[in-house]
Amino acid sequence: MYGLPGIEQPPPHSTQHFILKHKLPMEIISRYTQQDAINDGVLREVLKHRWPELTHGKPILATSRIFDTFSLAAIMEIWNDYVANKANTADREPFVTKMDSQKVWVMDDSQAYTIMFPSDY
Repeated sequence: MYGLPGIEQPPPHSTQHFILKHKLPMEIISRYTQQDAINDGVLREVLKHRWPELTHGKPILATSRIFDTFSLAAIMEIWNDYVANKANTADREPFVTKMDSQKVWVMDDSQAYTIMFPSDY
């Protein structure tokens, strides 16, 4: 990241400079997990009792903004659109659809499927 045009180098006596100069791994101070986001209400579980049948157990989550904006029936319509049009591809780009004229993404990562607005990313 450093040393690229337009990217400033850290000051020569800073901790970042020392870490980069000596190629030391940066210490992770904190990690916000998927479970933390569920516990905090940022993400909500969608049809958890049907995950074994729908996704072989992989969680389907939606942001709280999605839940506040759409009914469960509308969220399931988004999911069904995803399954019908994207689930069998290897592409890791977000699946994009619309609900009530609003753009919605379905993200598939190694931990979960997440339904969100692009601005929630």
